[in-house]
Amino acid sequence: MMNTEELLKYIDSFVPVWQGELTPDSRLLDFEEKWNAFHTPRGRLMSCAHRGDRNEAYYPENSLEGFISSVMIGADILEADVHTTKDGVLIVMHDDTLTRTTNVSALRASGVKLPETDNICDWTYEEICLLNLISKHGNVTEYKVPTLEELIVLAKDRAFVTLDKTGHFNWDGVMELIYKHKAYRTVLIPYDYKFERVTEIRQKMLCEVGIAAPYFAKSIRGAGILDRERVENAVEYLKENGMPPLLRCGGYKPEEDENHALILADVKSTHRLYGETLVDANDHRENWQRMTELGYNIIMGNNIYAMVEFVKEKL
Repeated sequence: MMNTEELLKYIDSFVPVWQGELTPDSRLLDFEEKWNAFHTPRGRLMSCAHRGDRNEAYYPENSLEGFISSVMIGADILEADVHTTKDGVLIVMHDDTLTRTTNVSALRASGVKLPETDNICDWTYEEICLLNLISKHGNVTEYKVPTLEELIVLAKDRAFVTLDKTGHFNWDGVMELIYKHKAYRTVLIPYDYKFERVTEIRQKMLCEVGIAAPYFAKSIRGAGILDRERVENAVEYLKENGMPPLLRCGGYKPEEDENHALILADVKSTHRLYGETLVDANDHRENWQRMTELGYNIIMGNNIYAMVEFVKEKL
């Protein structure tokens, strides 16, 4: 097994679990094409891998190897959760604690000296390196907890990265990594940042490097449903500030189709519409097809193999 540095340097040497069974499409491996498509309101359908490739039998969620697999199969966007360690390192993990996704409990039970709590904020990065990720079914894997820096290095010129759990990290730390690796087009500005913060980030980048990270994307849901007033406000703000015309519609629910059709009718020809199918019962082709008919053209889900195949059919 290659170490992380070698893995990122020789990504083409990585053998994904699906090799020989699935065939990537070269058009979905071209970052310039992704960049142009992202900024085209009625551009092609794009996929977003929720916590990477979550092949239950192989890759744990938010593992570097799962993100590599997602990139190699043709995912356009990688969704990752970020937390900050005790010593300020940004790591990729969903939960506030290490309990569910690592073998911390087993190591502690075996007598390994570890911090007293499982809270990420109480661990240094060096201590977290002692851990291994576990699969959804609780099996210990060979994979380690990745850093955000490793994910950015992987994704640069290959895919976009969108970050969640924004309350657990400081954007200034993210910017340091973006600047360090010149990944100015890689990391999307989080969708839950207030407009004023988004404008500040973009203006700072424009002044310092001449390019601003794309904004992804203003939510248009209110009280759990799509909200026409939010749509109008978001459209006006994006236009005034020269930002990508992209609206976040939240989790897709088939029972809301009628409301979605009415609300989205006026913007689906001028804006990209981003939605999610993160509930397993909703994460399938029938719903993705209906979403495209409603105007959605960026979809985040867990079943990245099937979603990329669906995207290929729409090219």
